[in-house]
Amino acid sequence: MTDQEEKPVSDQEQNLVSVIGTTDRDDTGTLEKSRGKEDDNSDDDDYSDGEDDEYSDWFQSIRSPTGLEIGVQVTWPDVRPFSVSTRLDACEIAPMFHGTQWAGTVVWRAAVVALQYLLLFQQAKDNNDDDGNGERNQQVASMIPPIGLDTQVLELGCGLGIPGMLLHEITNCSVVLTDMDSLVDQLRVNLEKNFPAKNEDAPKIQAHALDWSVNGVEKLLEACGRVDQGFDIVLNCDCVYEPLYGREAWQSLIACQRALLQANPNAILITSLERRNADGVGYYLDALHGIAENVEKIIVPFPHATEVEVYVAYGVKKT
Repeated sequence: MTDQEEKPVSDQEQNLVSVIGTTDRDDTGTLEKSRGKEDDNSDDDDYSDGEDDEYSDWFQSIRSPTGLEIGVQVTWPDVRPFSVSTRLDACEIAPMFHGTQWAGTVVWRAAVVALQYLLLFQQAKDNNDDDGNGERNQQVASMIPPIGLDTQVLELGCGLGIPGMLLHEITNCSVVLTDMDSLVDQLRVNLEKNFPAKNEDAPKIQAHALDWSVNGVEKLLEACGRVDQGFDIVLNCDCVYEPLYGREAWQSLIACQRALLQANPNAILITSLERRNADGVGYYLDALHGIAENVEKIIVPFPHATEVEVYVAYGVKKT
């Protein structure tokens, strides 16, 4: 469906957006959404800034004339502005009220911090700079390949896919965005609108459904033509939170990461997450130590929410 053919928001869709898109940040750590302006009888969508949101300069809520969020405008420094729709087809809405699908329609702070880290690291590497945070950070950073034309990036549980989109736009790396099947159509619509494929046989940025399992990884590698190479960088942002996703989710994530490390023993796993009460992150990190030879917590060298932590894992664990 093209941008011009986009169908009107249904009452059910509007009700959904009003629930998850206009609230302040809650204890699950979503980005604080700005409140809609008073209706001025304008027919134009409203681009609203959050007064207290530390990332409101980069991400603005796009609202309908009635004040309901229907998308996110991305205005990252030195990058052409683009927007992504947060609307889903009516048939995809019902599961969101008793599942976790709604988490794929918001921008999470952990995703922004991960993107900042990767881009700052890349800039430092290009300039041969020291990030000023000690030998350990330098050793970990040295394991991450320069991100550029030949770099293959995979984002797990990507939701709106904004980190992957910006990485592709800024570094021209190849990116595969993945999430549950019910979110892939939305991803592909947003990619078609913002990154029209110049080579349909091998697009530089694409979206696929991925089941977090060995079989799911095998299918993905085959679909992407990466059976023999795997991926260079595997990113996941805020995919571990037991009260929302359950313990089985991070266990499946570990199985997926193990399979990706086996496909490419030189792959770098980057996990960015926000710490919350009873989040299960400690158990996940223990399991990550069980599949990767090295797991390092990064000292993030810029101001950020202290609840967000970034980990880099690499090397296949020797049994």
